[in-house]
Amino acid sequence: MPRRGRARAATPAQVEQVHSLAAEGVSERKISEIVFGDARYRGRVERLLRPRSSSPAHDSLEGTLLRADEGAQPSEPELPSIRELLNRHRRRLASTGELPSLKEIELLLKLERQVETQETLERLNALTREAK
Repeated sequence: MPRRGRARAATPAQVEQVHSLAAEGVSERKISEIVFGDARYRGRVERLLRPRSSSPAHDSLEGTLLRADEGAQPSEPELPSIRELLNRHRRRLASTGELPSLKEIELLLKLERQVETQETLERLNALTREAK
């Protein structure tokens, strides 16, 4: 799977050095001074040390919900299951105790808006059918 976004600024040797210093218990600020020459590159060190375990779950949630939402007609019974997946993902984020990334928050809000739009459309269609 191709990487998205900018190319990594750190060389593989620098990445290795960051990980080895972190394993020794050196602070992120000190690692950035040693490896990159300035403490201001602390964010780069944080990104290199950040676990990528949440990314596959994020991608699978996005793929599942968007695939289900793309072909969904307002009268299809898939909407409650999409809502349940969204709520389950929200509970998982809350239970981990970690702060989600801004990208994950953005995705969650986008999916929430899509589900709410579909639910509103279903309610309006039901009201229209009752009025006839």
